[in-house]
Amino acid sequence: MALVLRYVDKLGLVKERFISLVHVKDTTNLSLKHAIVEVFARNNLSLTKVRGQGYDGASNMSVYLGITNNLSQSLQRKDQDIVNAMDMVKATKQELQAYRLNEFDSLLKEVTYFCEENEIEVVDMDDQYVDPKYRRKKTGITNRHYYEFENFKMVLDMQIQELGNRYKVTTELLMCMGSLSPDGNFSAFNEDKMLRLAEMYPNDFSYEQRESLKHELCI
Repeated sequence: MALVLRYVDKLGLVKERFISLVHVKDTTNLSLKHAIVEVFARNNLSLTKVRGQGYDGASNMSVYLGITNNLSQSLQRKDQDIVNAMDMVKATKQELQAYRLNEFDSLLKEVTYFCEENEIEVVDMDDQYVDPKYRRKKTGITNRHYYEFENFKMVLDMQIQELGNRYKVTTELLMCMGSLSPDGNFSAFNEDKMLRLAEMYPNDFSYEQRESLKHELCI
């Protein structure tokens, strides 16, 4: 597996650097993730600062059990309907949120199995977490709390927020514009979305025009 890092330098220029070539015994999620974590650790890089990933030919490279991969593949289709794509963004955020709330135990089970199969010491989730930088200082939290809330859920929160920030305005705009689609004899027409579209452009629609539009739509 080849790893290439894409980043923005201090001048705002996008750059790519090949950082490692790693041998992996298979292309399962856990094996690939374990290899990536090791490379990041060797290069003093933090996964918490990663804002996305790209891959070629390995659909299970997606860290979140195929959720973001489906969205990524769909958005790359040249024949993808824009409004449908925005629906998929919304659905993906909902799936990530559900994964965040309900799937830590299943992930923990997979990781534990991987560790046992590879003779890696398994951390007791009930033990007190020890900060490797301050080993003598008590943290007051368990290993489970650290890995579930300060890693698992924090990374998913960042992913959900990133999707929200990147597509928030675009999604709403396209969904509103979608109500003007003539397909199916204007079956997608929606009065609320028409009103919202007018509100998004206050400089193009005066207060009187918006009130008139409300009146006409209500009729």
